[in-house]
Amino acid sequence: MKNKDLIFYNHAFLHLKRDHKNGGAPHKPIMLLSLIDAIENGFVEGNRIYITPELIGYFKANWSALVETKHDARFALPFYHLSGENSKFWRLIPNDGCEIWVESKSAMRNLGNLQTAIRFAEIDKELAIFLFEKVNRDFFRQVIMEKYFPNFNGVLPGNSALKIIWDIENQIVEESSVEYQKRILELKKQIQSEEFVEEIAIRCAIFKRKIPQLYAFTCCVSGYKVDVSFNSTTLIEACHIKPFRIACDDTLTNGIALCPTFHTAFDAGLFTISDSLKVVVSNKIKESQSPQNLSQFHGTQIKLPEGEKHFPNLENIKWHREKIFEKGRW
Repeated sequence: MKNKDLIFYNHAFLHLKRDHKNGGAPHKPIMLLSLIDAIENGFVEGNRIYITPELIGYFKANWSALVETKHDARFALPFYHLSGENSKFWRLIPNDGCEIWVESKSAMRNLGNLQTAIRFAEIDKELAIFLFEKVNRDFFRQVIMEKYFPNFNGVLPGNSALKIIWDIENQIVEESSVEYQKRILELKKQIQSEEFVEEIAIRCAIFKRKIPQLYAFTCCVSGYKVDVSFNSTTLIEACHIKPFRIACDDTLTNGIALCPTFHTAFDAGLFTISDSLKVVVSNKIKESQSPQNLSQFHGTQIKLPEGEKHFPNLENIKWHREKIFEKGRW
């Protein structure tokens, strides 16, 4: 195998496989520039590249600044297709059971499918080591710009790209459910379907991050606490009270923090929450006696975030009680 030094990666970045219509597809160069931005600002810590709101934000901002052609601005395309480079510096690591699905190029054009199938992308450790040095980041950024965007004479967005993420986070934290729902429905009318899918993916990822933080990384039913979250992985999950597909609501009052088992049980209607914010467990479930059983929490008060502003929405809780718990299989 050829020694993977700076010369190797310089050659790889200069010879990306691209569709050459309309002046050449800009997706892969934009993704590499966005990766450099994410590493530079501390959003990538090793050689594993997770699909995060920040990486998508950098991609969108770089695209807006650099691309003047009518190419389709899909984040999923380069994240997937960089794995097909002859130099093999970018590899996709699938989730368990999704190995064959990942081979379907048509399915991986959709960000939702990509997130379901892919755990993360992995770059060469040698490349990661190089990119964690500022002088090398500057070198590769210049190489990419001179080769693929030679006529650009502006200023790259850099960290201002995260304004996209900050604005969305502010909406999720500060807006009412009604305001947020109206915003989502307007967005759906204004942008193309694939762009809307990516917009929702960003919002969902921020919701999944903010809810565990709001509940101090504590399951609101069991009290199980894990206060470490890294690489987009946490043992405390954000659970929509009323599913997003129905409510179009990612605001904090439509979420509670649960450990994975209780998250599954809530979604299945094995338990619900009363208007007094106490756990209501179905009397039809059969459990063995164990420290983890659900029935022991029947009638207990759920743990709440500080301040009533972000307490669970009682209308959504009522919906869950009536549509999932009472009228469901239980």
